[in-house]
Amino acid sequence: MTARGSKLARWMHLLEALLGRRHGLDFNGVIDEVPGYSIPDALRHADTPEAKRAKASVRRTFERDKDELRDLGIPLQMTRVDEEDYVYSLKRSEFYLPYLAMLDRQRRPVTRPRRARGDEYGRLTEHMLAPDVLAVIVEGAVRAAEVGDARLAAAASHALRTLALDLPVDALRAELGRNHVVPAVSDPTILDALDLGVVTRQRLRISYYGMRDAEPRERVVEPLGLFLIGNTWYLAAREAESPTGPVKNFRVSRIDAVVADKALGTFVATAEFDLLRHAQSRQAWDLGDGEVLEVDVRFTGTTGVVQAAAQQGEAVDGRPEIRRFRVRRADAFVRWVAALAPQARIVAPAVLVDAMRTFAAQARAHHAGVRA
Repeated sequence: MTARGSKLARWMHLLEALLGRRHGLDFNGVIDEVPGYSIPDALRHADTPEAKRAKASVRRTFERDKDELRDLGIPLQMTRVDEEDYVYSLKRSEFYLPYLAMLDRQRRPVTRPRRARGDEYGRLTEHMLAPDVLAVIVEGAVRAAEVGDARLAAAASHALRTLALDLPVDALRAELGRNHVVPAVSDPTILDALDLGVVTRQRLRISYYGMRDAEPRERVVEPLGLFLIGNTWYLAAREAESPTGPVKNFRVSRIDAVVADKALGTFVATAEFDLLRHAQSRQAWDLGDGEVLEVDVRFTGTTGVVQAAAQQGEAVDGRPEIRRFRVRRADAFVRWVAALAPQARIVAPAVLVDAMRTFAAQARAHHAGVRA
């Protein structure tokens, strides 16, 4: 068995032993009952240097395992019994998650937990979820699984499988359908390489497809951070040929390859760059390297949300109700304005006015079909 496998086995045996003891175990009990911490009988009760070394070694292993389990969130309790020893215990009610159940609109249980036979887990609590709350959780997990990050997708899928043990998750997933845009999946190996470059401040050579590029073009960049806007990952970076120039945003799904060549050297990130502030100042419609469209939007609402949205555009002389936006991704901008309708409406250029009408017609048709 590997060292890691041996540690995991010790952890499992220790947790099993503590969960099976209402009053816990002291260290001598751990030695006696938990595989992985045992000491040969010849040394167990001896008072020789060899026996002391064996006990000290097992003690160090146990203390390290105990601390790591507690760091992982295992609620392992320690009760002092004398100046040196403790009793270690683990309550089922604090260790196991509650049973899950779903309520109907009158807050009556629709599903009941499938409890284990006997009373071993009978005292565990129940957590009731309203249908709309569960629907939001499931939709959030489905969308998280589709943003393009392989590790996030695996975690979200695991969460859904866990919920499905007690709740009608599969039925809700079927009802959701696929009415949202599924993004292009970013290669996790490219994300890992970019992330390593950010951490180590290593210049990177990337092959990048621009909007007008038939073939990827090589660029040497200084990676400053990765961020997610909408359903798309971006790399914030400066091009090495202009290290004092503006921070550019490279869409990760357009990066064909990443090379971390030590010959490129490292760089020092400027203190004034703040990734969080940089990402929060971006919108999905102004990211990318497409051609810029100037779009005029009329705002007629007075709510805080609409007023805040209007402030993201520029004022237009003589037209106080109009704000002008510089847009690189028309589809994302149309969806953003549609969410503010009817208190916001695109008035120019004509191509985006038509796109807005088409989007509204598709939305009406979709919702009419849902109601039917």
